[in-house]
Amino acid sequence: MTLYESNSRLSTMGRRRNSRPDLASASLRNDVFVGGNGFHGDYQGGDAVHYSSFSKTSMQGGGATKGTSKGGAGGGGGFSPQAIYQKGLFLTGQCEEYLQRAKMILQSGGPAGEADKLLNMSAESMEQMMVCGGELQQMRIPNDIFRSVDQFQQMHAALLQQLGSMTIIHDGGRIYNDAMAWIAQQKRMIETAAWGDDSEAIEKQIQSHNKNHSSVQRSQEVDRARDELNMRGDKYNLSMLEQEWESLQTMSDSRVHQLRALQGIINEISRAIMWVNEKEEEELMFDWGDKNIDQYIPRKQESYSGLMRDLEEKEKELNKLKVKADGLLNNNHPASDKIDAYMDTLQTQWSWLLQITKCIDIHLKDNAAYSQFFKEANETYAKLQREHESIRNKFTCDKNTPLDNLTELLRNLERDKERVMENKRQVQSLVNKSKTIVRLKPRNPEEKSSSPVMVQAICDFKQDQIGILKGNKGILKDNSQRSKWLVTGPGGMDMLIPSVCLKIPPPNPLSIGLANKNEQYYGAIMSIWNQLYINIKSLISWQYCLKDMNYISSLTVSMLSKMRPDEYRSIIKRLETHYQEFLRTSQGSEMFGEDEKKTIQGHFDKAQKHYDILIFQLPDYTNEGVKPEPPKPKPASPTITQTDIKETSQAPPASSTLSLTLLSSLQELRRRLELAESGLTSHLHVPLGDNSVHECSLHIQNLQTVHQDLDSIHDEYLRLREKIIKQLDGIPADSEQARFLRSELEIINQKLGGLQGLYPAYHQRLSALQALLQSLLQAEDIIKVHEARLTEKDTTSLDLREVENYQSTLKQMKRDLDQKRDLLTAMDSDLAKAVHWNGHISESFHKCDGDLSKYSDLVGQMSDRWHRIQTQIDSRVWDLEKQEKQLNHYQQSSTLLQQWIDNARKRQDALQTVKLSDIQTLMDHLNQQKARLSLFTP
Repeated sequence: MTLYESNSRLSTMGRRRNSRPDLASASLRNDVFVGGNGFHGDYQGGDAVHYSSFSKTSMQGGGATKGTSKGGAGGGGGFSPQAIYQKGLFLTGQCEEYLQRAKMILQSGGPAGEADKLLNMSAESMEQMMVCGGELQQMRIPNDIFRSVDQFQQMHAALLQQLGSMTIIHDGGRIYNDAMAWIAQQKRMIETAAWGDDSEAIEKQIQSHNKNHSSVQRSQEVDRARDELNMRGDKYNLSMLEQEWESLQTMSDSRVHQLRALQGIINEISRAIMWVNEKEEEELMFDWGDKNIDQYIPRKQESYSGLMRDLEEKEKELNKLKVKADGLLNNNHPASDKIDAYMDTLQTQWSWLLQITKCIDIHLKDNAAYSQFFKEANETYAKLQREHESIRNKFTCDKNTPLDNLTELLRNLERDKERVMENKRQVQSLVNKSKTIVRLKPRNPEEKSSSPVMVQAICDFKQDQIGILKGNKGILKDNSQRSKWLVTGPGGMDMLIPSVCLKIPPPNPLSIGLANKNEQYYGAIMSIWNQLYINIKSLISWQYCLKDMNYISSLTVSMLSKMRPDEYRSIIKRLETHYQEFLRTSQGSEMFGEDEKKTIQGHFDKAQKHYDILIFQLPDYTNEGVKPEPPKPKPASPTITQTDIKETSQAPPASSTLSLTLLSSLQELRRRLELAESGLTSHLHVPLGDNSVHECSLHIQNLQTVHQDLDSIHDEYLRLREKIIKQLDGIPADSEQARFLRSELEIINQKLGGLQGLYPAYHQRLSALQALLQSLLQAEDIIKVHEARLTEKDTTSLDLREVENYQSTLKQMKRDLDQKRDLLTAMDSDLAKAVHWNGHISESFHKCDGDLSKYSDLVGQMSDRWHRIQTQIDSRVWDLEKQEKQLNHYQQSSTLLQQWIDNARKRQDALQTVKLSDIQTLMDHLNQQKARLSLFTP
């Protein structure tokens, strides 16, 4: 009877509509259930007999098992001459053994039936020897098999003759022969009786056999033969009858015991299969969609931990069950095929459940990341909305806003930028995370998609010779059933796959869209901040210009005469500086249109002209105010006064000399301006390294030196300008000399104003770059330290104290990172400042865009590494918390077990010290020992 003929009901026990298909072959066996977490069994195809274990990590694709092949059916091809020769030798020895045993039975007067059986077996061996001898003869290989067969045939014939004479001598008669035939028939019925497929069928077989057993014990044929043999005094045949009768009784009793054992093991295996199927059913029906995800994730994590604990306990029970089943198999139970089939089904379902637990773990991590992402993204969006409203409402200004209020607004705006910049890292982190978020909405059957939905297998699955491997992708065709989805696999074949085995991989349009929305919102807020910054700066510079122009308009010659030259020169210098600042900051400002800018330029020119007039009138006013009496001419004196210069300005020698001096001064001034321009606008390149901060400091020092030179050049320009104005007083305005001097003054004034306007942008850019480099170096040091600390330990300990200590270390590392989190914000802020001020530099001058792009990449890399460290720490803490729970559970269980063992040992030692003085004491001692032994027996 084959396994398939005797396994009619196993399919109803092992598989249901939501269960995976049976991947184990009919010959798959489980040799040992090994505890622990070692990889002891993965599925392997073929017809060989395999051995595997019940272990939570002993499964691969599809839930079937794989193990070391212990043997298998050979297939195909002919035997080698050596194999045929070896087979012939084996058959020769076997035939000789059968004949010798038959000879010994006949000589000792043993049962003739046993001798006849041995003679028949020897005849079969001789037939096989003839086949081997013929094959060797065809191969032209010499052998003595035929000679051995001749000898065995002669011996066989002699033994047959001796057996025939014994049968004639010991003929027991018809009644005896009928009884023996009846016993033989009963034996054949027992040997060929079927074995039930389930507990109910086996129970019916037990009841039926009990009835047959009762009829066997009251057999009339045996009783009549026994009476007749007693009357005849035929002790030999009576002895043969009693032996066959006892053999029948033993076989019948054995049949009952075997049925009971089979019923017991099938009941236990069936209960285990039902337990596994219940757990499987529960997990297959779970909805991993996005509905109530924030509520079900914590509950599912807790239930998953409970499931793993239950599997730990169940694994121990299954190992005991495996040992029990192997005992029946090793004792050659007649229904070994049934036990094998049930154990194969249990092993398959167990491995499939373990496969599902791996899928659950993946879903938990993916869905937890999904929930956390959308929670953080929504919180970030709400925070950006608050920042937007705060900036809009808090920083309002116009041309009527006082200068002090504008200055305070500017300080507050710069302070708020630091807070707004803190969101940049979170926004960028969400953008990176959004690309790894799975899709959950398409898991809902009510969710309709206009494009095909791709799914990805997270474990191997096989059904009806078609399957999908872990990592393979397919197209979702129908997910109306929660537990099973219709999927078109890689080969274009449609198959039903449990939904727990599938995930809908990234990209997720919802997460990417929300992250981009946050990024755009953040960019909009920064644009608003920049616009507000430009508006306030332009208003401040405008206020300063108005203040300076009003002050200059209020000046008189008498007021200037009371000032030192450097004092009134600083007035016009301050106006020019503020006006250049206004020209620069008003670009892109919403506060000033082009017409207003032209009006302000007119006021500036008017104030400048008023100042020039005052400067021109100042010498005459000074001479008139300081001389108590008219001056007395001193022809012999070489000193030339201002009046003398005016009176003799028409003299060609003096005018020519003065013009040459002014031209020489103008050329020197232009040369100094060119040197300052080259020093100010030189190409900036600060490579990132250990000395980068120092190099940046040197650049700043050089820039400050250039700024001091520009101040000195401006003072010299004002002095030279006064001289040229005086010189032009006696020269016609349309003369070539006057036009040339005025054009030279205008060129120098514009270039000087432009360079002075560039200095703040250059200085601010260098300062921000220096701070950025300092932050990058500090961040890299912190990251390297934490990366090194994480790589120091890549495995966990089984010691609970070490696990707790390492968990505390990780939490402390996370706190340290959180405390130094401002460093990331500072990097982003410094980079934004450097980019901002770099944008204020004219396109005609050198920039450092290339370097800033490198620094931007470095900032992104540092942020990513920082984020990866935090993710790694969070992941390790989460894993350690689960391990800590398992270790605590194990420690509590082991403590209770150790206490029980210690108490049992003490009681056992106390029992062994008892002195046995009489029979009653001995009996009490034995009873106590039996009770103690029952405690150790599971």
